Amino acid sequence: MARRVYLQAKDVMSRPTVRYVDASWSLGDLALGRREHMKERIPGSVFFDVEALSGEITDKTGRHPLPSWEKWAAWLQGTGLKPDDFIVAYDNTGGPTAACRLWWMLTVSGYKDAYILSGGYPQWKADGGPVDTAVITDEDIEKPREGGPIDLPCSGWDQKYVVDYDYVKACSEGGHKGVHVVDCRTANRWGSKDKPEGPDPKPGNVAGSVNHPFTENYVAVPGQPKSPEELKARCLVSTGGEESAENTVLYCGSGVTACCTASAFVEAGLGLPRIYTGSWSEWCNKHTF
Repeated sequence: MARRVYLQAKDVMSRPTVRYVDASWSLGDLALGRREHMKERIPGSVFFDVEALSGEITDKTGRHPLPSWEKWAAWLQGTGLKPDDFIVAYDNTGGPTAACRLWWMLTVSGYKDAYILSGGYPQWKADGGPVDTAVITDEDIEKPREGGPIDLPCSGWDQKYVVDYDYVKACSEGGHKGVHVVDCRTANRWGSKDKPEGPDPKPGNVAGSVNHPFTENYVAVPGQPKSPEELKARCLVSTGGEESAENTVLYCGSGVTACCTASAFVEAGLGLPRIYTGSWSEWCNKHTF
């Protein structure tokens, strides 16, 4: 899995056939991405709504649990995204949070050619990419694409890359020796003591975890990743120098921005880490403090 994840807009534009997916999302305004997509987008894009394509939220889940495989498979069928398509996910702010989540979901569903647009939609426009400004509706977004049934590459999430609360709890209690648990939230959230920061329900972190803020994977230009060499150096800090993601488990606040750091590991040539998809918001609902 040692390959590039992030692609420059100018390189993508030169390809004859690309399937674009707009994954625009804002934690501060959950409907912003959908509204912006309705106004303008890369021509031919379909829309990925991370809120709609999460699982059912209960008092024992996090904020963005993985959807059921049936729900996810139905979305893939409706969008017409085929396993052999060249797929590029992007967002409209340049900070590729939900674009990374989509990339990760496709990757652990057996899709081999899923990528992230470096710099997102702002960079696309800055580089002179074509823009579709025809106003569309919710009905247009949800309308199934033509093309017939898709033969999906697998029948469920690849469990090699997904871990649950019980696994991470065992790690926090000294089990699973050699596994590195990495918290991808910002440093102030990971290090909070007396009161929670941001959207977190409680302060603190998983015992034994180290902090690798997802923001440290990017340069000042939003959504532009650091070089593979810089990413590798940062990821090796998180793994204690181990040059493989095999023994690394990532988590964040709700399972979204951990995917950004997962993409950094792959971009660095270290392979795909596992993700605790429930993350800190689920941990707070299940764990006894």
